[in-house]
Amino acid sequence: MAEEYFSLKEAAVYLEVPHHVLKEGVKKSLRPNGAYVLPTHNVGGNTLFKKSDLDAFSNDLKQPWIDLTAEKKPSRPAFPSCIKSAVSFESGEECGLCGQPWGLEIAHIEDYSDCHHHHPRNLLHLCSTCHKGHDIDKRISTEELKACKDKLVEKWTKAMKETEQIKTFSNITEFRDSILEILDKNEFLFKKVGPVAENLETEDGADEWADVRKFLILPNNRNILKIIELNQKFICGNEEFEGLCQKFKEHATSYEKFVETPNEEHAKHLFPIDFVEYVRNLS
Repeated sequence: MAEEYFSLKEAAVYLEVPHHVLKEGVKKSLRPNGAYVLPTHNVGGNTLFKKSDLDAFSNDLKQPWIDLTAEKKPSRPAFPSCIKSAVSFESGEECGLCGQPWGLEIAHIEDYSDCHHHHPRNLLHLCSTCHKGHDIDKRISTEELKACKDKLVEKWTKAMKETEQIKTFSNITEFRDSILEILDKNEFLFKKVGPVAENLETEDGADEWADVRKFLILPNNRNILKIIELNQKFICGNEEFEGLCQKFKEHATSYEKFVETPNEEHAKHLFPIDFVEYVRNLS
């Protein structure tokens, strides 16, 4: 039987583990006491992953991250930076349960004292209140955390595959709100991990911003363009709005090229604030 190969994006979706972890896993073992380094394969000039290697990589991460036979139990190892970035990417920098963007902590779904590992599929972002509500107060069940995790995974893998369904709307309020929801997500990400973020100057911060742009902001922009394309009945005949939609399209198209290869030309097509203001006032 022929071996199945995956690109980085396909591998992330297959394992339901954000790509940050795979990119670091090809350099070194992520477990402090592990030895498994994820292999890559050059196929036709493309760097790909074998399905069997991905399965082995995931299984390795599920092994204990400490020596359970040690006479003195080792302390819990720190989360690797790539796993912290993966959890942030998946959550959109919000608590998975309540949506709070502040006081975020990485929580284990299955308690670390039982599993002894930091596999990303067992981790999610919670605010300190929700984290305490599960671990200490017991008012939030493990089943709720599992359901939350599944929902987050479904959301980002759908974005990775870019199969999110865009539809036509029956009224202008739905049309407006669908665009604003995406614009607000992009604005939040821009402020949280973008050019004004405190940690952008660090290597991890720069890598996280690069991934957020490529795998979240660009697909979000494409979805806005698709909404506009499918809902011309709310735009046609309104010359001002038509012009603003064109400005956004030019910005989004230019930004795609800029993210791939930074260039000075993009300065001609900066983000059109007047487009956002116009959409907010639609009624």
